[in-house]
Formats: sequence, structure tokens, C-alpha cells
Amino acid sequence: SMLSPEKYVSRDNQASSMSMDGGSMLSPLDDDFLELFEDFANDIKSESSVLTFGLNSPLTLSRIVNDGHSLSVISNEVPDELIRLGANHKFGDPMFSKAERRIDAAFSHDLIGNREVAEILLKNVHAQLRPIGAVLIRISGKISPENIILKSGFFIEKRINDSFYIKK
Repeated sequence: SMLSPEKYVSRDNQASSMSMDGGSMLSPLDDDFLELFEDFANDIKSESSVLTFGLNSPLTLSRIVNDGHSLSVISNEVPDELIRLGANHKFGDPMFSKAERRIDAAFSHDLIGNREVAEILLKNVHAQLRPIGAVLIRISGKISPENIILKSGFFIEKRINDSFYIKK
């Protein structure tokens, strides 16, 4: 694997927000997520505005930037990787914060296991997305993810286990 196993740990070592599992913002990638990420990345129109939050990997972040998109990040910490990539960073909780402008796509590798968090987060992302915007997200099968996704105004393009590629 090209990914380095080392983790980036936030300075205060606390969970960065209630929607995250704490720990590092950069994580090893889930295979299901990676497979859907290919479709997601290939579908984004050129020079799109892409939002990311929560755990991610240098692989996905650099792919978005190398494809010529503008990358915005909402988080409570700023990993060096993001600074190197020239991402536009905003401090905040992705459940409530908004990107600086409307977005064409959004993704996060975090596995969301709380129903309320999933609903609030998806509604917030939906409100910021341009029409036909694409989202790649992981939601635990234990909390009826299809239900939450449809209720939030999205439809499911493709699902592999806990990873969902959804569209507005």
C-alpha cells in the first residue's frame, strides 16, 4: 500500500466533534469506500468545489486536488497533509458549519454510527450542495442508513456494505 500507517494525532488528543470517533483525521481506507471513491471521483465534473470532513486519507485528498478540483475542509484540526495540498480549511463541526460557497460534491471516510448525527450531517450537506451534487459517506448498517439517506433528500447511486455513494 502507498499509504503510510502512521497516524496524525490532534494536539489535544480529544475527539474533534461529536460526529467523529476522535483520533486522527487521516486514516487507513476501507476497501468498500475505496471502490466507491473511484466512481465518485470519476463522476465529479472538472473544476468542481469539493468538501471533505472527518477522517480521510492522503490518497483520496490528493486525488481530488490532482484532478483539478478545489478542496475545502471543515474540521477542528489541520493536518500537515491538507496544508501541503493547499486545501481551504475552516474550523468547525461538519454537522453545523457551512463551506465558504456552494459545493458540487462532498466525502468523508468516517463511519457514522449515530442516527441523529447522520441526519443532521446529511441535511447540512444537502443544503450546501448544488443540484445533482454527489456525496460519498459511510453510515453503519445498524442505524437503517437507507432510511436516513432518503429522508435527507438524497437517492442511493451505489452501496457497498456501510459505504454509500449518494446524489441529490
